[in-house]
Amino acid sequence: MLVSLTLHQFALIAQHELSVAEGFNVITGETGAGKSLLLDALSLCVGERADSAMVRHGAAQADIYAQFDVENNTVIADWFAKNDRPLEEPEVLIRRQLSNSGRSKAWLNGTPVSLAELKSLGALLVNIHSQHAQQALLKPQFVVQWLDEMAQITSLALQTASSYQAYQQLKRRADDIASRELSAKTVFTYCKANLLILRHYWRLIMQKLKQSTKSCLISTPHARGQSWLASARQ
Repeated sequence: MLVSLTLHQFALIAQHELSVAEGFNVITGETGAGKSLLLDALSLCVGERADSAMVRHGAAQADIYAQFDVENNTVIADWFAKNDRPLEEPEVLIRRQLSNSGRSKAWLNGTPVSLAELKSLGALLVNIHSQHAQQALLKPQFVVQWLDEMAQITSLALQTASSYQAYQQLKRRADDIASRELSAKTVFTYCKANLLILRHYWRLIMQKLKQSTKSCLISTPHARGQSWLASARQ
């Protein structure tokens, strides 16, 4: 459930915080009062694309905060587990920041989050009905969830998703171990090849040394004989 929505330097709004009470809430106002801006801000917090024109004139950036109460919400808890994100408190705080240069950043409970992740989570947190809302029927996630609810197998679907997530984690660990083993084998093969090369060069060096030693043994007596004959002649 949406608890609060805070806007800072967004469109025509310098600063505003909207608190939402439990139950049915109604926001009324004249045309141009800014009702649609609240929906635009909420849409940005659940993954919609941003536009630099949404930053208030003269401001460097706009910030939007949306706080949700997700206590006893197993669907949201499973999403956090599936995406390897901690959910320590029964609340979700989404921050979306827009710059006047067109860049956009997002945080989920203080941690950076991608737009794809935010959109995936946002589809579970918020359901905005507006023009062309019937196009949600074209989204596979909506259709699958609706079919699970109609067949009353939501709990089974969640268990299957949890088992698949555990399988994916084990698979990643197995792939990591296999990668390390392959790396170790590669290093061993490289060292073995270098050792063979070193042995080959060692044999060549030893052969050269033996040949040099024999040459010295042969040339030394010959040199001595030449010196004795030269002395005798004198």
